[in-house]
Amino acid sequence: MIVLTILVWTMNPSVRPDFDVAFSVPGIDTMPWQYFDFGALRNGDRLCVMIPAILSFHIAAVLDISGVTFGLSTFIKEASTDEVHVCNSTPSFVASSIGTVIASCTGSSPIIIAVESTAGIREGGRTGLTAVTVAILFLSTTFFQPLLLMIPSAATAPVLIFVGTMMMGGSKNIDWDCTSEAISAFLTIIMMPFTYSITNGILFGLGSSAMFYITTGEMYCNLKSYWKEKTDILSFSNAETIPLKEKSDVNVLA
Repeated sequence: MIVLTILVWTMNPSVRPDFDVAFSVPGIDTMPWQYFDFGALRNGDRLCVMIPAILSFHIAAVLDISGVTFGLSTFIKEASTDEVHVCNSTPSFVASSIGTVIASCTGSSPIIIAVESTAGIREGGRTGLTAVTVAILFLSTTFFQPLLLMIPSAATAPVLIFVGTMMMGGSKNIDWDCTSEAISAFLTIIMMPFTYSITNGILFGLGSSAMFYITTGEMYCNLKSYWKEKTDILSFSNAETIPLKEKSDVNVLA
C-alpha cells in the first residue's frame, strides 16, 4: 500500500500531499443534538414518516451485525482447529446500539461490525484485545485525517480484495447442487458489491430463499410433518390418560 501510494503521488502531482496540514485536531463546529426535535412523537403525520425511517435503520443494522458476526465466526471456525460456535453475540448488538446512540449525538453514521475484522482473525486474533487495538488505531487516525484522505483509493483496494478473498472461503460450504440454496447464496453474494450494501445482499438472499421455500412445496411438507407429529403426541397422551381414568372409576365403584 505504501509503494502504491508513493507511485500514485509521483505519477500524479495534483494529488501530492501537503504535509504542512497533515495533522489536525478533530472538533465539532455545531452540536447535532441541538437539532433534536421530539415534537414528532406528538404529531401523527410526522410520526408516520419517522417510524418507517427508524425501522429501516433498525433492520439494516440487525442484518449487518448478524451477518458479519456469523461470517466472522465461520471464518474463525475454518481458521482454527478448535470447534467454534456463534455464542455470546448479544454484547455485539449491545455495543453497536450504544455506539449508534452516541454517534447520532455527534452527527456520525450508525456503528456496525466491520467485515475488515477478518484481517485481525487471519493474524490470530481470537479475543477482544484485537478489537481494542484496532479501536485505538482508529482513534489515532482522527488526528491524521488530512494525511489519510490524501491516500488514493488504488492503494487501499488491494487490502479490500484480500479481505474479500478470505471471506469467499465460506462459499465452499454451499450446496451448489441444490438449486434453491445455490440461487439464494448467489444473489446474496452478487448483490452486495452491485448495490454497495451488505444489507441489500442479505435481503435479496432471504427473499429468494423464502420464495423457494413456498413455491417448491417445502413449507407444505414441513407443515404436514409438524401437524402429524402434533397429532401423534396428542393421540399418545390420550391413550395414556384413558386407562388411568378407567382405573379411578373402578376404585370409586369399589
